[in-house]
Amino acid sequence: MLTGSYRYFGTQPCAIQGPGGIYTFDPRVGVVQPITGLPSEVLGATPSTFLHGADFAVRVPHTNFIVANAWGDSTIGQQLPVFVFTLNGLQVVATQRHDVGIVGPGAWGAAGLPQAEVLADGRVLLAVDPTTFQAGEALANTMLAVLDPSKAPGTSGALQPVPVAPLPSGNTNAMAVDIDRGVVWIGVFQQSQSTLYSVPFPSGGAATAVLTMPSALVTGLALEPSGSLLATSYDVSSGAAQLLRIDPSNATSVLFPQLNGMFYAECVCLEPATGDIYVVAGATCERRDVHHITPADPATGTLAAVAAPLGGGWGVPSGLDINPTPEVYGQPSGSSLDVTWQVAPNAAGLPRIGNSGFALGLTAPTPPLFAAAQLGLTNSTQPIVLGVQLLVDPLVNLVLAPGSTMQVPLAIPYASNLIGTEVLAQVLFFDSSVMLGATAGVQVTVLP
Repeated sequence: MLTGSYRYFGTQPCAIQGPGGIYTFDPRVGVVQPITGLPSEVLGATPSTFLHGADFAVRVPHTNFIVANAWGDSTIGQQLPVFVFTLNGLQVVATQRHDVGIVGPGAWGAAGLPQAEVLADGRVLLAVDPTTFQAGEALANTMLAVLDPSKAPGTSGALQPVPVAPLPSGNTNAMAVDIDRGVVWIGVFQQSQSTLYSVPFPSGGAATAVLTMPSALVTGLALEPSGSLLATSYDVSSGAAQLLRIDPSNATSVLFPQLNGMFYAECVCLEPATGDIYVVAGATCERRDVHHITPADPATGTLAAVAAPLGGGWGVPSGLDINPTPEVYGQPSGSSLDVTWQVAPNAAGLPRIGNSGFALGLTAPTPPLFAAAQLGLTNSTQPIVLGVQLLVDPLVNLVLAPGSTMQVPLAIPYASNLIGTEVLAQVLFFDSSVMLGATAGVQVTVLP
């Protein structure tokens, strides 16, 4: 997992002066390591305002890019930055700074760029609090923007606001993306309450109010496979942390008890393979840590703390991003028959050493005539025939029993030397007209 962290030097309700920055950690093993070589704006090393550091940090899959923002020294009249960092291991080896807009006079009551999510094409969708920016700035007229980390700062297409009108009053503070349903969910704080809005995406358009959350400050949203949302928030008057499930289809919410006794919940994240829930909240006003809820159902799950960095804290972890395994990459090709990797959730769990029952699942509403899995250690961009693209350099071939569900067995022995090994898979198949097709690829990284 990855988190961006900031420092809070204000006095209400309490200061949190732990270090800012970006951290990576295994939430089950508990080892936390900082990303090194970050600029001072992200580290919170030279504070000039009461917020200093990173609101979010997200990885761009199948690259060595991390994208993060920073309050930094972006005082009123200065540019607010978003950084694209190139990593070698945990060390930043190259930095690109995108100046996304001049900070306006109301900035320190605003949320900046509170959340981000990487789209399938590698671009990054940013939640935007328009009140952060000076009048006339492009991001002062929207709640969403798309950053392309492959483009140089200032070039055409590097940063594109998504048209959103009319803008609701209040401060954007949370976001979840549902690409399949063509919508982005936006949480907006309005002093004494929060409101959930829907915005068409990628087209943009009018923000439609869906649900009001009285006496709550919404801080995070995460999409569940069913289309419902998990939300973190806290009580405006007491700071009491809250975890909710919201059903946008009927504008209802359910409050869960796991965060009872906690304060100032900051964000929520779901692990695709297991559905397990991760939240940031504080045992006291002055501290924020990552907590794991398992089993995945918040109605029955148990809360457990994830280890904080050595030295006792990391400021305010303000966003969580998970490096999922298994993870789908590339696109299907050839036949239009729908044969899809089922990795969220993955019935066989996580690829940890000793998981002798680990397997990859596929669904096929119409079963293929024939299917075979190609397994390898490196990817390929080799075309085969009739528009079919091979995404794996195969070392092993497994013939599968055709069906509406299929399994690719990948038993993992208990051997520590396998940790970090990456295995790639793709399935080739024939449909009923004997047309060749290929699935997207899937990457498995063996975990401790």
